[in-house]
Amino acid sequence: MLFTTGTALLISCKQNGQESGKATTEQKVFENARKVGDRGTCITALHRIAVLDSSATWVSDSLAYYYYFYTQNPKAAGHYVDISLKLKPDDIGMNELKAKVDIQQQKDSAGIARFEKLWNRTKDYTYLYNIAATHILTGRVVKADSIVVSLLKLNPIPAGNVRIEVAEANSQQQIPVEAAFTYLKSYLVLMNGERALAMKMIERCLELKPDFMLAQDMKMNMTRQSNPGGY
Repeated sequence: MLFTTGTALLISCKQNGQESGKATTEQKVFENARKVGDRGTCITALHRIAVLDSSATWVSDSLAYYYYFYTQNPKAAGHYVDISLKLKPDDIGMNELKAKVDIQQQKDSAGIARFEKLWNRTKDYTYLYNIAATHILTGRVVKADSIVVSLLKLNPIPAGNVRIEVAEANSQQQIPVEAAFTYLKSYLVLMNGERALAMKMIERCLELKPDFMLAQDMKMNMTRQSNPGGY
């Protein structure tokens, strides 16, 4: 009986060592794939690490980000962000991602509520911007306008940046607070048919941040609509 138990323990230790070695190898695969932007291989390697090393809790964070940002799969992203939040419910990054996933899955009220908690906790204007932007996207333009106007009336307008994702470019920009909220206001103004005022606001955004991608796109689209036969 002692011999059998000892043999089983020895086999178990060898298996654990082998799995640990495999997990280390998969982590190297992940790092190499990440460096060259091979996101499919990154996701595959992360899944293998999760199976081989249950202590690698960072994997659920990474899978949540990869599924949200690079595959536009909110269901998968939500699954892994929920795993992460069970382990660290106060994590700011995971709560932000959870809010975004909720909104993508048309759980607007839950997403806005989570952004509001993050705003109250951090006073990061990124979250206030996301609240206003979500209100616009879901037709709550009066609420959005109230937030935007209140911000732009501040004297001085707060310093700092808003982190804005540009899905088409798979990138994130740091946009001055004034430019970010002026962009939202220009969108609201354009919805009311005030094209000249909207263009003036977009020009102001580009004065503050010449490479502001969303403002550049809006200006280009407005110019094309004003001159449909132009080049």
